[in-house]
Amino acid sequence: EIVWRQFTLMRENGNSSLVGETRDAYEKALLKYIYYHNWFAREDSEKYCPMQECAGVYYSQLFWVGIVGSHAAEVQTYAQNASVQHSNIGAFEKEFARVD
Repeated sequence: EIVWRQFTLMRENGNSSLVGETRDAYEKALLKYIYYHNWFAREDSEKYCPMQECAGVYYSQLFWVGIVGSHAAEVQTYAQNASVQHSNIGAFEKEFARVD
């Protein structure tokens, strides 16, 4: 729900001055959701969840992230908007992940 809310806010802000802030908030929410619901965390928690606060602690795990729908053009637009910038992935990794 948090990821969807942030995505909706980002789309509503469109070309406003807040678009950068709302995009960053959406991307961080998505990355955080993926991180804390990592499918592999139960199998090798030392490697995939060194903080011990991931899927093994929660009741659900993430298997797939994507967008589906019956209108190809609309799905394509949503998918393009939903992608995460590489710079935000790097920033998230530095903040949350253990570096070996």
